[in-house]
Amino acid sequence: MSVSEHASVVKLENDSVVGYIESERDGLKISADAARNESVEYSLTGAAPQGEEDTLTASCILIKALNAIGANWRDPVVGEEPADCSAEDFFNGKLRLDIQVVRAISSPELWKELNTLGSVSEVINLNNLTAELRKSLLLKEKKIPPSSRNELVLALDGNRMPSIALTFIKNHVISNLSHFARSLGYKQVWIIGPTPDLSYRLDVEAV
Repeated sequence: MSVSEHASVVKLENDSVVGYIESERDGLKISADAARNESVEYSLTGAAPQGEEDTLTASCILIKALNAIGANWRDPVVGEEPADCSAEDFFNGKLRLDIQVVRAISSPELWKELNTLGSVSEVINLNNLTAELRKSLLLKEKKIPPSSRNELVLALDGNRMPSIALTFIKNHVISNLSHFARSLGYKQVWIIGPTPDLSYRLDVEAV
């Protein structure tokens, strides 16, 4: 559990993440819990992030996740096209990490419903969630030419969708999407959860 302006709780079962609850952060409360039949129940309460509002937040989470495994990046700032954000190496300012951010769950209906009703609570199964992530990967395929991708880290921003961080979801997503993610030609592809510990690299060899 962590406490600052808000609180968050990670639910563990046999060392696996099976749930996550976070109190209000920037106007939005979030939660997710493993449900029956390989599905996840999640809820969002509050106001949906607007436009690129969460882009820098997702990039900050990514940088912390990378630094936790040995990198030395400074805090990210707004980048230049095709990068949404960029970060300099702490020891060598000539080294730069360029980040392109896309919502992990891009469904406009979800965010529209949240803005209209003020809350959303749904159950989504493994296959549908994986399909949503694949759709988000494809969103940038036509907008970013292959020649530019090898210098970009693609971050699928799920910092408001903790369902993607549950362990059984993570394992399924990596198993089903890692090869496709690698084929897109990015420097790296990451799934960004609500915290660095709940974020993970997608373009890895599936076990």
